[in-house]
Amino acid sequence: MLHKLILFLFFSTYLFATQYSTEAAIILPKNSDKVKQFAAKELQKHLELILNQNILITTSDVNTTSKYKFYIGKNKLFDNIKLKSEESLYIIDKNSIYLYGDDLIIHEHKTPLETVADMKNKTGTLFAVYDFLYNELNVRWTEPGDKGIFYIEQKNLDLKNKKFSWYPTISFRYFRNDIWRWNKLTNKKINMYKYTPKELQPTQQYVDKKEFEELIWKRRMKQGTYAKPAYGHAFTRYWDKYGKNHPEWFALGVNGLRGLEGSKSHIAKRLKLCISNNDLQKEIINTWHKDFLKYKNYNIYNACINDSRDYCRCKECRALDHDFKKNPSKNFETESKTDRYVYFWNQLITEAKKFNPKAKIIAYAYNDYRYPPKYQQLKNDIILGFVPKFTDLPQMTKKALQQWKAKGLKEVFLRPNDFNDDIGMPMGHEKYIYDKFKVFNDLHLVGVDYDRNYNFNNWAYDGISYYILAQAINNPNRTFKEIEQEYYSTFKNAQKDIEKFYKYWRTNFEKNRLAKVEKFGGFRSKRNLYKSIEQFYNINNFIVTNQILQKALRKVKDKTVKRKIEELIISNKHSELLFIAIKNKTKQDYDNLIHYRINHKKELNLSWAMVFYTENRLTNIDGTNIYVKKVMRKLDNLLNN
Repeated sequence: MLHKLILFLFFSTYLFATQYSTEAAIILPKNSDKVKQFAAKELQKHLELILNQNILITTSDVNTTSKYKFYIGKNKLFDNIKLKSEESLYIIDKNSIYLYGDDLIIHEHKTPLETVADMKNKTGTLFAVYDFLYNELNVRWTEPGDKGIFYIEQKNLDLKNKKFSWYPTISFRYFRNDIWRWNKLTNKKINMYKYTPKELQPTQQYVDKKEFEELIWKRRMKQGTYAKPAYGHAFTRYWDKYGKNHPEWFALGVNGLRGLEGSKSHIAKRLKLCISNNDLQKEIINTWHKDFLKYKNYNIYNACINDSRDYCRCKECRALDHDFKKNPSKNFETESKTDRYVYFWNQLITEAKKFNPKAKIIAYAYNDYRYPPKYQQLKNDIILGFVPKFTDLPQMTKKALQQWKAKGLKEVFLRPNDFNDDIGMPMGHEKYIYDKFKVFNDLHLVGVDYDRNYNFNNWAYDGISYYILAQAINNPNRTFKEIEQEYYSTFKNAQKDIEKFYKYWRTNFEKNRLAKVEKFGGFRSKRNLYKSIEQFYNINNFIVTNQILQKALRKVKDKTVKRKIEELIISNKHSELLFIAIKNKTKQDYDNLIHYRINHKKELNLSWAMVFYTENRLTNIDGTNIYVKKVMRKLDNLLNN
C-alpha cells in the first residue's frame, strides 16, 4: 500500500509539475543581492500577466530553452559602462534582454520587498525592469497594488534590438506616505479607536500591506531618496535643551515674553528662535562642527526654521525685516520675514565654511519667508526648499523665483503641502500642480518632496494627479497633455468619457474654486473648504459626472477597466453624500454617509482613520460637534469682515 502511495505521489508530481513558458525565462545569478532578487520577481509577475504563462526564474540559461532570455544584473556587456547614480539600463540583443542598473544597499532588511521599499537604497536594476516593461510592453501603473497594473495580454513577445538608459535629473524624488503607518493611525493624535467606527477600523496587517503597496508604486514610478539630505524643522528640541538657561535665544512674543510663555501655540517644538542673537548662532555652529568632526562627510547642515508663525518681535530681529524698515506701522503678522532669515542663513554658512570648506546649509522658504528678499543677497551654497501656499499661482511663483534667482538663489527643492487638502471630494487640481512643478524645474531643482501625511488616499480622484506628476518628475520634458492622454488610455474604450469626467472637475476647480480660493482663506486650510463647501460644489455636479461615468461603463467589457470605472462611480456617489452631509449638518444625512462608507469600504479604499480624525476636528458634519461650532463661529466673523 505504501509503495503504491509513493508511486502515486511521484507520478502526480511529474504529471502536475509546473509548466513553464517557452516564450520567456529569467536568469538570476546565484548570490544576487535583494534588489536584483526583487527585480526578477517583478519581471516575473508582469510577464506572467502579459503572457498568461508561468515564467521560470533560474540561475543559468542552460536550464531553459525559452525563446527570450532575460538576464538580471551585471553582464560582460556592461563592463565598460560607468553608470550614473540610480541609472537604469537595458539592452535587447536579438532574443537576449539584459537589465542592469546602479544599485546600492545601505539598509538591508530581511526580505527583498522590505529592502527595495527602503527609499534610501539605490535600485537601478529594478528601474531597468520597470523601464523595459513601460517602454517595450506598454505596462502602466495607475495606482498601488496589483489592481493598479495596466497591461495588454500577448501570446508572444515581439522585441526589437534596442539600448535604453535613464537616470534622474532630479536627485531625490518622493511622495510621503504617513497615512499608512500603523503607529501614526493609532497614536494619541489620530486615535483611530476613538474617532473611527469599528466597522471601518483596519487591522495592522491590512495597514502594513497598504504601506508596502504604496512604497512599491513609488518604486514603479522610479522614486528614491538616496541623495536626499537631512532636513526638516531643525530646532524642535532647542527649548528642552536650552530654554531654562538661555530663554533669550527664543522668540519674543507679542506679550513681551519669550519661549513657551510668549508663544501662541505653547508647543515647544514649534518655537521660533531669536535669530539675531549671536550666542545662539555660535551654539548652532558649535553643534555642526561637532557633527563634522564625528562624520567627516557631513557637508550639508540643516537650518530649517521650526513650524508656526510666532516670529521674534525683538528690535534686533525687527530691524532685519524689509517691511519694517520701509513701513514700521505695517501689520507684523502679514509682512515678509525673508530678509531676517536670509541674514541668519548667511551668518551660518559663513561660519560653517571656516571648519568645512565644502559646507552647504539647507533651509525652508516657508510661510512669511517664502517671498524674495529685498535687502539681503543670498550667499552661495544655501539650498532652499520651497513650501508654497496652494494659492501661490504658477505665474506668481515664476516671477518670485526669478527675483530669488537675482538675489543669489542657485539650488532649490520643492516641498509642497498641496496634497494634504483632500477632504474626500474631487479636487481637479492635476494641471495646476503640474504647472507649479514645471515652474520650479526651470531652476536647478535638486529634489521634490510632496507631503501627503494628512491625505485621505483618494486614488479614484487624486490618482491622476499622482501619476502625471510622477511621470513629469521622471522626465520633465514631457508635456501635461502627453502624460494625461497616457493615463486616460488605460480606460481603453471608455477613454474619451473618462477624459470628460476628469476635465469636468478640472474646469470646476479652475473656474469656480480657484477663482474664489483667496476669499476663503486658501486651500491649505481644510476647515475653510468644509465651511465653504457650497461655494465650490453643488448637487448638479454629481448628477452630471455620474451620467458621464455610467455612459463610460456601458462601453467596456474588460474586467479591470470595468472595476476602475465602478470604483469611480462609487467614489462620486460618496462625494455627493459627503457634500450633502457637510451642507445640511443633520444626523440623518451623516448616518446615510456612514452607512454608505461601511457598505463600500473596499471600493472606496480610503484611509478611514485619517478621514474621521479630520472630520471630527474640522467640521460639524453631524450637527453635534460643540468644539467645531465654536471654531466655525470665529471663522464666520473672519470671512464676513
